[in-house]
Amino acid sequence: MAIINYTAEQLYGAGIEVSGWADGVKIFNLVNPTTNGYFVIESKQKDNSYLKINILGVLSGLSNLVLDNFVISRYKIGIFVPPGQSSFTFDVGGVVGEGEVFFRSTGGVYLGYDNGGTPSTNHILTEDNNSIITQDGDHLITD
Repeated sequence: MAIINYTAEQLYGAGIEVSGWADGVKIFNLVNPTTNGYFVIESKQKDNSYLKINILGVLSGLSNLVLDNFVISRYKIGIFVPPGQSSFTFDVGGVVGEGEVFFRSTGGVYLGYDNGGTPSTNHILTEDNNSIITQDGDHLITD
């Protein structure tokens, strides 16, 4: 699957509803051009009940992120995102329930999301139109 890029404005507040959250590998490339921020993956709710009752998986490939800064439950994953570029791989297994998930962020965090699980080259533009290129977990910045 192709890389999908989300801006900080899209992810702030209500966030973005994401379809296709199912078993498999997902790659997240986060860019935080400001101070500390947060990124959240949350199961969709209906009548105050979560529709997907298990969005758990296995974390790997942490880059500029600390495992202790992840808060993970069956319904929600919260990540403290330091300034700069960060990435992680999440292998989802045992998804139960219907509905979708939401991606949200604070602190100006941008996201490049790959639902296909194959490392690839991502082109993410910051709000200053600087290209941030991430390839196989290695981050390069060009002006």
